[in-house]
Amino acid sequence: MAAVLNLDMDCVSRLEQYEDDSVEAWFTDGTSICLTACGSAFTRQEKFTAYASKECRERVCTLLAFRNLFAEQPFLPATLFTNEIKVSENAIDYGVWPSNQQQAVGCNLFKTGLAGEIRFQSSDGCAWVELASHGQTLTVCYLARLSCGDRVGLSGVMETEVLENGLTTPETSREQGSEKTRHQYVWRREIHSTAKTPRAWAHPLSLLMQHRSHDTHMTTTTPDKENERQDAVVSTALPSTLPLSCLHPHLHHTQQQTLRVKVLFTEGVLYRAFFDHQQPFVEALPNQMTVLRSYDPDGRFFHCWSVDDDGSRCVQESMYCVDHTPLASGLHPFSIAGVIGQASRLLDRVRKVGASNVKLCWKAPSPLPSPPSSPLHYTVPGLGRFTVRTNGHVRCVFIDRTIVDFFNTSKTDLNRENETPDLTSRGSGLNFSCPPGFDRGRGVEVARGVWVDQNWCRLFQPNGRYLILSTHHPTSHHRYIEIVRDWCEWLASRPDDGGGEFYQRTIYDQHTQREVLAELSKIERFTAIMTHQLTPSNRQGIGGCGQLNEGCGQPEFPPFVKDALRQTKNIVQDIDTILGN
Repeated sequence: MAAVLNLDMDCVSRLEQYEDDSVEAWFTDGTSICLTACGSAFTRQEKFTAYASKECRERVCTLLAFRNLFAEQPFLPATLFTNEIKVSENAIDYGVWPSNQQQAVGCNLFKTGLAGEIRFQSSDGCAWVELASHGQTLTVCYLARLSCGDRVGLSGVMETEVLENGLTTPETSREQGSEKTRHQYVWRREIHSTAKTPRAWAHPLSLLMQHRSHDTHMTTTTPDKENERQDAVVSTALPSTLPLSCLHPHLHHTQQQTLRVKVLFTEGVLYRAFFDHQQPFVEALPNQMTVLRSYDPDGRFFHCWSVDDDGSRCVQESMYCVDHTPLASGLHPFSIAGVIGQASRLLDRVRKVGASNVKLCWKAPSPLPSPPSSPLHYTVPGLGRFTVRTNGHVRCVFIDRTIVDFFNTSKTDLNRENETPDLTSRGSGLNFSCPPGFDRGRGVEVARGVWVDQNWCRLFQPNGRYLILSTHHPTSHHRYIEIVRDWCEWLASRPDDGGGEFYQRTIYDQHTQREVLAELSKIERFTAIMTHQLTPSNRQGIGGCGQLNEGCGQPEFPPFVKDALRQTKNIVQDIDTILGN
């Protein structure tokens, strides 16, 4: 049976895997090791699996490989798979399969082994499934992503660190961000029963069964429809990998006596119990060519499938009863009575223990809200840096080191429903109590029992002080609030392609401001020249313009001076109008 598991089981005397995917092993030297449900630690010495010492590293690797064969989600630390790591620039989350059996045959995706097993490879080469010669066991192999730590993102093993309160990102981070994210994978094997196969492998299993029974009956179709069916593919989601560190280590100290045994390996025979169905059953795999499955709920009768080893590949089916076991013969290298007796006892043990309400550490919800991500960082030259989070929290760091925290509720593509913000992080800007007069009806509940009023914001001054300001009456700090509001409106109304620049073609644009300042400088110089020329000492120098009007006592200017003053007045009025708008 060790050949089926593809593991070195010489030093193992007994293995038990429970319904929470924890594994307990007893070795021939009398020692034992218990692997936690998530696989991140083993409880004999309370050490992390990824950092197992040399004296028990080999045994821990065997237990972890055994766990991953039958677990719902694998645990794959990089330190234990250094020689098997494969690097890919593209994320592998799905397996692509042909839509029908004829298409798979045309692509030559089926291969038959010497013992009669049939292997079916996916179209993208990222997974394959193999049906045993007796047709009752399905072996699966696919590329699984390595378990990542807390500081590593879900998309890969390399991330760019971004400064939260800074205006610019270091050059090293920019260089890392420009590189492609690399993903690390290893080949992971699973063993399933055709009587209970996960949904992810249901489609390739059906094509395998059709190919095995030569069931190639296809309906007559038109050429267009036939070509369309030949090009169609089916994508199935591959199982995800558990993180490197467990979020609920306090759940590791669970008494295995209260859990049902899912997999048992003893005396070289593998036993599997299935209790999710209305009628639980148990399977026994003495070797690669034989499988026994309980036929009735009491486990008294067993259906046996065995393949002749004479090269004919014929499958022999028989029925055995626990009360009337056959005598030992040379047909099987194992004892039929011992195998079905142990399988019957395992089924009886599963029924007596019953379902448990034990919380699984790898299925329990996270006790702390996950921090919201920051999908957009925008730097405006001459203003500062703007950051928006998925829960609507906007932080603006201006060039004078003034920081404004603002809560934006505009319906943009960056806001996601049911997103819990990080209210406990330092400097998040949202963990403050609003001043008197806070109206909960106008606020937004960003977390359970935590409300944020849209009419208030927090402003950090460069000297370290902070103020709670009203967004409608910000007093002397109105310019900061107006810039934040304008940026939120621009973000909500900008095109999907992200074109355009903030404050482009407005008076707040840097280029426009330089032009306005240049024109104002010209006007000031012209006004200074005219004022200097109109002083009493210089009135006579303007060719007869020193004479006064008889009615009003004002000097009479030449026509060209009047035109210049009129144009200057119009320009100043236009500038005042633009600034007022």
